[in-house]
Amino acid sequence: MKRHAFYSLSFQNKLLLIFLPLLFCFIIITGGICLYFSGEQLKLNTEKMMENTVHQTKILLEDKLSSILMRSSAIVESTAYEYFTFSHDVRDSIDKKYLEYRSSLSGMLTDMAVEYPSMVDSIIMLEKSGDKLIYMRSPAPYVMQDTYSSLINRLDVPESQGKLCHYIWSNEHEDDLLATKKARQVLTLYCVIGNEDSTAGSLLAVNIPSATVADVLGNIVTEKGSFAALISSEGICCSEQNDGAFQLSDADMKYLSMLSGRGAKLLTDRSGSQIMISYEALDINGWVLVNGVPTDSIMKGTELVKRMIFLCVGIMIAIACIPVLLLSRWISRDISSLVDQIEIYELGDTQIYFETRDRKELRRVADALNKMTRTIQKQLGEVIYIEKSKRKTELLLLQSQINPHFLYNTLISVKSLIDLDRYQQASSMFQSLIDFYVLSLNHGHEQTSISNELKIIKNYLSILEVRYNYSFEWMINVEEDILECGILTLTLQPLVENAISHGIKNKTDKGIIDISGCCCEDQIILTVWDNGQGISPEELERLNRYIREPYPKEKTGGHFGLWNSNQRLKLYFGEAYGIEIDSEYKKYTNVTVRIPYTQTGGMHNEDTDSGRRGYYT
Repeated sequence: MKRHAFYSLSFQNKLLLIFLPLLFCFIIITGGICLYFSGEQLKLNTEKMMENTVHQTKILLEDKLSSILMRSSAIVESTAYEYFTFSHDVRDSIDKKYLEYRSSLSGMLTDMAVEYPSMVDSIIMLEKSGDKLIYMRSPAPYVMQDTYSSLINRLDVPESQGKLCHYIWSNEHEDDLLATKKARQVLTLYCVIGNEDSTAGSLLAVNIPSATVADVLGNIVTEKGSFAALISSEGICCSEQNDGAFQLSDADMKYLSMLSGRGAKLLTDRSGSQIMISYEALDINGWVLVNGVPTDSIMKGTELVKRMIFLCVGIMIAIACIPVLLLSRWISRDISSLVDQIEIYELGDTQIYFETRDRKELRRVADALNKMTRTIQKQLGEVIYIEKSKRKTELLLLQSQINPHFLYNTLISVKSLIDLDRYQQASSMFQSLIDFYVLSLNHGHEQTSISNELKIIKNYLSILEVRYNYSFEWMINVEEDILECGILTLTLQPLVENAISHGIKNKTDKGIIDISGCCCEDQIILTVWDNGQGISPEELERLNRYIREPYPKEKTGGHFGLWNSNQRLKLYFGEAYGIEIDSEYKKYTNVTVRIPYTQTGGMHNEDTDSGRRGYYT
């Protein structure tokens, strides 16, 4: 059904139905590809930006932590610190040297705290012998219960391997070395000399406020759901997040802590959302700086791009319709032109020459149409010639069918008049017979004027009037305006013959034949009326059907002349013209002839010919 609907469309609409969806699909696919690559490019740009941000943050953090480490190293390597580590014993008396070194060491701790106020919360120096030195930025009272030995046991101090001092970084925790009423979150750098088994040793602990590191991490936490963290092998050192909790699994945390260098990863959090991770390891302690952003937050940046692409796709589709319409019209113009030429040919312009601008397929179609029209014209000419020959043959047949008995009976009647010495009447009857045959034969011409046709009827009726001893009357009432109009020869004679033979021949009282004619708009209407026996309704219906048949089954009998006259009129003038019979049984019969209104023009004029031949005296 859909296939039939497609083939019922015009060629232009077929092109539109094919190319518009293809064009729309191409534009939509192009827009989808642009949207996809814009999202991928946004992810790539975000990844690069996150890597750069992480790298800059790593440099900042490493600078701060390195400063603390370097100052701590300087303190540990100082003479005063070595004195308290290796030479001083808590049981020794306080002397000048002790006071000098203690004052020097205290000054170094204070200078470090003053130089890096945001990075130092407190500093604790513990001797293995039990002495200690504390710098506390907060004036809040504190409680310290740990000793060198207890801290060494809590810390995972590696083997010395030839190193005098070990530096250990501790994750974010609540400060329990200097416990205060208000808990403080710190990261701690431990500088450890010696161990539990050594004869001497010391420990320097620098507490770094976790808020300082968190502030640095907070600078890169901008997107909703994003986070930043420092991760060590022990877990999260410090973290900062925006709108939500840290959602990475323990396995992912372990994986991230083992990474080195820098790069980016795509992980899935506990809620199933994808997280874009950018990371870089700190050189100073191996901690991994991680920045994570949900891909959903990243793709929100494509909303504007998505709307712009949708808008552009809509505009492109609207604009693309114009060239497609113009192109389809241009492509189908030659076909439409051929269709218009065919319609002109169908309207009757058989001399049209089919033309097209195309030099390929349509040119072949146009040439085939021109060849076909020439063939049709040739065959039509042959058909017309055959039809003309047929009509002439039918006319000759009709002329030859004028009853020979009519001639024989007429000649007998003439002889009878001569025998009765009615010479004038015999001469008139014989002249009517001569004129009747001359006019009827019409030198083989198909058409004559109505005037000549009426002369045939007058001569015919004049003869029959004498033969039937004036048993009927006839009259002719035809408008003068149509006398010179054309009519086929012997159109009325068969009708008059039928009116006498089948109408008034056997009538006991006087018969009447009335021949009338007038013009009605563009038609001429001629009637032959008689007051004879009439025709029964059943016979009338059969007779009208008989004369309309293209090829009657019976060509003999009294009505073949009516059929012949009707067919000749239709063949010559068209289906709208011909003979109609109306009758009422026992009352009348009326035969109507309809022909187009045409002047005789170049038709044969029998008066001139017969005058020259001397048939009238």
